[in-house]
Parts: sequence; structure tokens; C-alpha cells
Amino acid sequence: MQINKTLKLSLVAVIVIIGIFVFFHVVFAPKPIKQANKALKGSITQVHNAAKFAIVNIGKAEGVRDNMQMLVLRKNRKIAVITINDVRKNISAGEISHIASGVKLKEGDTVVEKYSPYDIVN
Repeated sequence: MQINKTLKLSLVAVIVIIGIFVFFHVVFAPKPIKQANKALKGSITQVHNAAKFAIVNIGKAEGVRDNMQMLVLRKNRKIAVITINDVRKNISAGEISHIASGVKLKEGDTVVEKYSPYDIVN
């Protein structure tokens, strides 16, 4: 009889511990980052190659931030990097750098968020 009582108390203790763990996990779990699974993607709307300056059609509303680096792609080839230095609601502007040899950016070139320092331009 004493074993059954001890077993029941142990089972209740385990259930309470699991309940406390679940409660804290639900209440204090980190909140997901907005757009964590949504890749930033846009295109160049204006480009000034001589000034190494471009405007893209995505902005704060899409998650663009100051100093964010964007890869410029053409036919899935990395051709340049734009470092964003002016962000508005739906557009951004930045400095063109690391441009591939012999390439000039054009309106319509695709821009995507640069995820890693290993995203290099060929």
C-alpha cells in the first residue's frame, strides 16, 4: 500500500514538473522575428553607375534596414553588392560596391538580402 502511495506521489510530481516546464516554455519562449522565413527580394528601379548609387523597390515595410547589404543578381549570377544607406517606407537607396568586372547595373536587376560574408561577387 505504501508503494502505491509513493508511486502516485512521484507521478503527480512528474506531471507538475512537466506542467511548469510547458508553462514557462509557452510564456517565455522567444517571439518569432517578423519575416524570418520571408527572403527579401526586390529590383533596381534607378541606377547611377558613375556615382555608384542605386535605388531599389523595397523598404522598411518589407524589412530593409540601414547598412543592410543586398546582392545584385542578373540571370542568377551575383554581379554586385549594394549597401543600403537610406531607407524609406517602400524604397531604399544605397552605394554600389564589389561590382563584377565589366558589368554595369541596370534597372530591373534583382536584389536580395546578403546573408553571409561568403556571398561574394564573381
